[in-house]
Amino acid sequence: MSQKLQEKPPSRLCFETSDSRYQISIFLKNARKMVFEKAPNLESLLLPQEGNMFHHYSKNWSQKEKYRLRQGSLTFKERDPITDRGGSRLNEGQERGRCCRRCLLSAPCIFERDLTSAFRILGDHGDSDSGYDMCQFQTVVNMRAGLWSQCQENPFTRVPPKIVDKFREFIFSLNFRQLPNHEALHLLFTSHRLKKLDLSCFYVKEGETFSADDPYSPPHLKEDIDIHVPMNELTGDEYSYYCGIIPGGTDICLRTKKHMEDECNSLLYMLSKDPQPDLQSYVMTKTITISKFALQPLIQVSTNLTEIHTYIHWVKLNVVMNCKMLRILRLHTSPSAWFFDCPKQVLETCEKVLPSLENLEIFTICNREIDCFGMHQLAAIALAHCPKLTSVGHFNSAMAIDFLKSKTNKSHTGCFRLKKCFWGFGARCESPFRLNKVLNLKSSFPELIKTAVSCCPFVEELILQVVNKDCLQHLRRLKRLNSLVLECSYCEDFEIDECLSSLGEITHQLKHFVIKGINRFTIGSSLPLNVVSDNCGNLETLGVLDNSAIIFPLKIYASFRFLKRIFFITSLDYLGQILRYCDNLTYLVMIGHFTVDESELRKNLSHTSALKLQTLGINSPYFSKCHENGV
Repeated sequence: MSQKLQEKPPSRLCFETSDSRYQISIFLKNARKMVFEKAPNLESLLLPQEGNMFHHYSKNWSQKEKYRLRQGSLTFKERDPITDRGGSRLNEGQERGRCCRRCLLSAPCIFERDLTSAFRILGDHGDSDSGYDMCQFQTVVNMRAGLWSQCQENPFTRVPPKIVDKFREFIFSLNFRQLPNHEALHLLFTSHRLKKLDLSCFYVKEGETFSADDPYSPPHLKEDIDIHVPMNELTGDEYSYYCGIIPGGTDICLRTKKHMEDECNSLLYMLSKDPQPDLQSYVMTKTITISKFALQPLIQVSTNLTEIHTYIHWVKLNVVMNCKMLRILRLHTSPSAWFFDCPKQVLETCEKVLPSLENLEIFTICNREIDCFGMHQLAAIALAHCPKLTSVGHFNSAMAIDFLKSKTNKSHTGCFRLKKCFWGFGARCESPFRLNKVLNLKSSFPELIKTAVSCCPFVEELILQVVNKDCLQHLRRLKRLNSLVLECSYCEDFEIDECLSSLGEITHQLKHFVIKGINRFTIGSSLPLNVVSDNCGNLETLGVLDNSAIIFPLKIYASFRFLKRIFFITSLDYLGQILRYCDNLTYLVMIGHFTVDESELRKNLSHTSALKLQTLGINSPYFSKCHENGV
């Protein structure tokens, strides 16, 4: 054995499967990639009795790979030399052990000894075809069983933070019925290895227990309470399903809304008692009733937080004042109370809190329905006290800058570092009161944009709701602008050719261009897309969201050679041309009411360039039928 391999601890893998020789053959065809890429330090591989099939599928391996096999003393065995268990059944201690129904890789003998080695065997870059997911699932099973509860040392403290974060993501990607309780998660969350805490998975809709299409849903469970069901009342499939979730369990606790909220609060309270020095991000994007005695202490002791994204009461916002490293603050709140104005109490709280967050780069309210005419004062406070801000979300920063100018009598020219801006009025404009406000700004809007451009020379991404087309000429001063979204529903005399000519030379630096809401176009009219191709030759993203038809002359494709993403409302007539001439396309979404011809769709998708597509979306009722037929 080489000196390099001798310095490493022995590594063993067990292969678990049913008795199907076909499944074994599928695995062995991919064994080459698994052994030499996913597990380069592998010394022992456990296979069932069909392991001799390996010699058949390894005959095409190179001499170098076979030498690596002999040099590393890699052997294929029918039983684990440590546990003396065969590969066909893992849970021999259970009364009814669960056998795998598909070809999976696991490492039970290592899980029982060294958690760190279990993950390192497969590497921290494993994919769904490797045993990495099974490795994580087996760890969840062992956590539920309390395998490490009596250990003197927390096994997760030796696992690299990157792997711990991936394992946390795996746990929180499980269905809410599969989530371990806070007691089972104790070792993971007190390992001082967590960098991100996302608790949105604890959200459960009111009254939800099982979805209607859940094949394992016991029909008699309807109430929103914790119900325990004896295992002997479940059918065979239900039993197998829940044995995988709670191995060896005698009953099943259906986690409902209140129970999950209690679990979330218990977890937060547990973390607040044990400060997490490495915790950098806290995310809770759902409306979960969280106790102030759980969340506030956690944020107060987590002084190294750089991101907070959560529902939080404005009165309690002062808890973030200790987070001196905070860079991202995204808050959720109900828009109903702020429909016309921002509460005075909120402004006073922000005046007190925001000056202490000197490193803040992103501050926003994650609700586009909040009235911009009342919220620009809050954005102005953030701009005045946080010099490193690069984004204020969907606050109208143009109105905020104008408010600061009128309040302080200063020009603020070039003093803001904003890179992402929204200069508009939000999504909710059906109110006559708000619509009148928008129309009253029509004459003064160009001056408002001129002031914003002079104060924000570093803008790279801009969403602009055009009220007066004269404002577009000021955008040519944004020398770093590369992403532009134009909402033109308030501008009746909008012309796309006039728009691009007003933008001047900056059109050549645009990489992402989206235009929507051109009301004067109706179904049957055409959008002069050649104007876009003539002016924006370096586009990577193009979106046209209106009811116009789009004409694609062949000559424009040379200008769209860099396009990677397209989404628009049109017919499928140009799908073949798009796939043929846009060689770098990875994202294509076509929205419209049209019929998909299955044979034509197959022909279009046969183009070589279609192989690069990662996302193809076609809004048509017939497309789902084509998908079922194997398209």
